[in-house]
Amino acid sequence: MQIHCKKVCRSCPDLEPIIFLEKQMEFKRKYFASPKIVPGFENLHSDIVIIPGFKGSKLHDTVTKTSGWLELQTPLLPYSRENIDLPLEIEKNEEHRLVPGGLFSKILWMKFYDSLIKYLENLEIKYNNNNNNNNNNNTTKNNKDLQESLDAMGDILDALDDKENFEEQTNSKSPLRFHKFSYDWRRSNEASVERFLEFLTEIYNNNNNNPIYVIAHSNGGLITLSTLHQAPHLIAGAIFAGTPFHGAPGIFRDIKFGSNILFNKKLQDDAAFLTFRTVFGFIPWNKVIFKDIETAENVHVDCFDINEWLRNDWINTIHKDNSRYLELGSKEKRIEYLKRTLENTKKFHETLKFRKDFKYPPLVTLASGNYPTNGGYMVEREDNNKIKIKYGKAISVNGDGAVPVESAKLPEGIPYKIIFTERPHGELLEDLTAVGKALSMLFFEDN
Repeated sequence: MQIHCKKVCRSCPDLEPIIFLEKQMEFKRKYFASPKIVPGFENLHSDIVIIPGFKGSKLHDTVTKTSGWLELQTPLLPYSRENIDLPLEIEKNEEHRLVPGGLFSKILWMKFYDSLIKYLENLEIKYNNNNNNNNNNNTTKNNKDLQESLDAMGDILDALDDKENFEEQTNSKSPLRFHKFSYDWRRSNEASVERFLEFLTEIYNNNNNNPIYVIAHSNGGLITLSTLHQAPHLIAGAIFAGTPFHGAPGIFRDIKFGSNILFNKKLQDDAAFLTFRTVFGFIPWNKVIFKDIETAENVHVDCFDINEWLRNDWINTIHKDNSRYLELGSKEKRIEYLKRTLENTKKFHETLKFRKDFKYPPLVTLASGNYPTNGGYMVEREDNNKIKIKYGKAISVNGDGAVPVESAKLPEGIPYKIIFTERPHGELLEDLTAVGKALSMLFFEDN
């Protein structure tokens, strides 16, 4: 390329290709430069999977071809309600119009896995680029700037590519292969474990049978531990971030009243919550969560006994009838569904207990104790052995705002280490420093 004018001007047409390449290189340095290694992440190798928590996966409507969970504007519309009910009669493997497809790394200004996902994706790009550079040592110096700019464009296109189905790409040749697993969080954890087993097995079969590292948030940790107990050869180690191994008592309020999403009061009403099989897995199964409001004595109740739910006014959807509840089915069908769900959930909890028949891989739990957290309720004892929950008299304990610290500890007998962070429940994995420390524990113990 020749420059004909004596005075070089940035507006000269002859300089446009150079200016374009400079801008692309600047864009790459700003947004896609190889990240500075956070201590602990330098040990990453082979395959690593992130599995989100309850409501952490997107659900796509196969009929309308739109997002069923969650349209961007939905939290801002007080009375807009897309139907996300999972029919009561549907079997665990039966198809439904809403299917999982991708993770919610953030919603509006709220970040959940955004920093971690971007960081791991950048690391994977870095490793890929390093491999490509090692295989292309014959690139001449004269082509260096052009090659760097082309690499920048390739990185940009890769990073902007739709990665919602990235979990299907299990044949990457980079030292670090990052996968995201999404699941239908409305279904039972038993059903999600089956899908997770299939997902990990596919990776395992395509990586020379090397076990996989898992980073699990909240309910994803319950799925991971159950999977580990069923197929220990698939998992090399796991980080559990805010996993409610012993339950999250705050779920009783959601079951009773539903839960708002910002300004939206309809999408997650109490009827919808009844259809979410997963929520009943957050009911504490080996902890006393009720105290007598008069004597402060512990009140022992089997919360997985359908008779307790029939006797006590803990849930409106099986005690009352209205047009919304009838959308789900008759009262008899709702009661039968709840009975079946409680029984299945209790069976699932058995899959989380300590096993003596195999050696556990390195396990680390990531927890926070900086926030007042619902640890149970004061109750009134009424006639006929009824127990009235005083929802305004929650027992406050240390936790992450959703899961008590004690509940985030793995079941008794299972060996693990713990890392504390100051982040709340939804942002636990946004603390990359804490995640790095957890990774160091995994790899140090593994070696």
